[in-house]
Amino acid sequence: MARKLVTQQPITSSEAKELLEVNVDENTRLNPKIQMLLQSLSLTVRLDEKRALELKAKLLQEGLSDRTACQLVDVLPLSDTEIVAVAGSDPTVLSKKERILSLIKESRE
Repeated sequence: MARKLVTQQPITSSEAKELLEVNVDENTRLNPKIQMLLQSLSLTVRLDEKRALELKAKLLQEGLSDRTACQLVDVLPLSDTEIVAVAGSDPTVLSKKERILSLIKESRE
């Protein structure tokens, strides 16, 4: 039976990891693809879910899109150049690079 996509919403890697750890039953967790995904997320996630959600909320308050905010939370860029590499030429991001960097630095501490 085919599954129907009801909604689509960008989430951070931290949120995905938490969802998989909490909501996946043991039978599904034994699936090699799920195991590989959880292992990959464990190696790449830099912030716990609470801090990732806080940073995402702050970035959304700055006027960034959900997708851009999630990408920035996942990558946690350290410089203006890295922000531009992640966000592209989004005018909202370009005009607020310094504020975004300060929010990211705060969340790393």
